[in-house]
Amino acid sequence: MVSLQYGEWGEEIAACAAAGAPVHRFEESERDYDETAALVCALDCVVSVCTAVVHLAGALGARALVLVPYTAEWRYGAEGERMLWYPSVRLFRQPRPLDWRPVFEDLVAAVGHAA
Repeated sequence: MVSLQYGEWGEEIAACAAAGAPVHRFEESERDYDETAALVCALDCVVSVCTAVVHLAGALGARALVLVPYTAEWRYGAEGERMLWYPSVRLFRQPRPLDWRPVFEDLVAAVGHAA
């Protein structure tokens, strides 16, 4: 796994490593958006919540899987699993507020199917 997260995230990364899921970090991609773009292009897939990285991946045509809250921002539309302007981005929507279980189940199935 590769982290595209910026800011204070050391505890989360340490917890992942302790759970047997090491996460690689490329500091230059945190400081330079061109480096972030290059890293996104080098990955098989980006998994994210609704952030700028989703739009970067979509604009680059990179495969992205996005966890979308029940009440999504207008950019993500009101329904469906696609963003109109980013065909490489697939949305996984909450069916009810605060209910992430089906979202993660669908995401795991999609990632497993693509492997």
